[in-house]
Amino acid sequence: MEQRPIRKEGQKQSARPAARPNGKRPAKRPPARKQTPPPRPKPKPLTPEQKQRRAEMLRRKQARARRARKRFALSLLVFLTFYILLSAIVFAIFFISFHNVAGNDALYAVSIKQTEKRSVLYAADEVNLDYGLYVPVSALETLHDLTLTGDDTSRTIAIRETGDTLACTDGSSLVFINGTPVRLGAPVVFKNGDCYLPAEAVTGYMRLFSSTYDDESRQLVIALADETEGYTLKSQTPEPPVEYPEIESSGTTSGE
Repeated sequence: MEQRPIRKEGQKQSARPAARPNGKRPAKRPPARKQTPPPRPKPKPLTPEQKQRRAEMLRRKQARARRARKRFALSLLVFLTFYILLSAIVFAIFFISFHNVAGNDALYAVSIKQTEKRSVLYAADEVNLDYGLYVPVSALETLHDLTLTGDDTSRTIAIRETGDTLACTDGSSLVFINGTPVRLGAPVVFKNGDCYLPAEAVTGYMRLFSSTYDDESRQLVIALADETEGYTLKSQTPEPPVEYPEIESSGTTSGE
């Protein structure tokens, strides 16, 4: 029998494994071999008919792609053309509308008709101020001898034949015709040493002048009235003053 060594107390047992029988180590296993997939079969060569069909299919596919690109390009061109045309039309409509509305009170000039063949024209940009169409008193003085007195804040226009007066203040729409207060649709403006009256004051309250709007020439034509009309001023107008053309679209009153 094999005798085992006697372990004494306090003696640690060795961690060394017991000897194999016959003192031989077990043989190592050979590494597992990798399994290679079986080789794929080589594709069979195409026949001339198959090659022709494949080439024909490829040509058709390329032709469809070209047609699709052409259709897309044509659609994009039509869309851009329509968009640009529509934008131009909308812009033109807005521009014309804005120009007509914003420039209505700048369309008319003032023409002082001295004789049948002689007139003095005041350009639209000169007689259209912030509040509308105006007539300078200096222009009226070329038709009739008026007396203008006052200072830089208030002035009085007088007619020598009758003694009628029109008193006004710079920046105020309240005037006094022969002492009677009259409210105009726009204020009187003193500018460059001249007194600018709203067109309403001339067309509605000064009987010594005849006023008409000429739509063809875009002018307010002012001439000296017949002697039968009289040279007095009207403190109360029996009829509305001559209205400014296109008053509804411009949103202004007849004095603007």
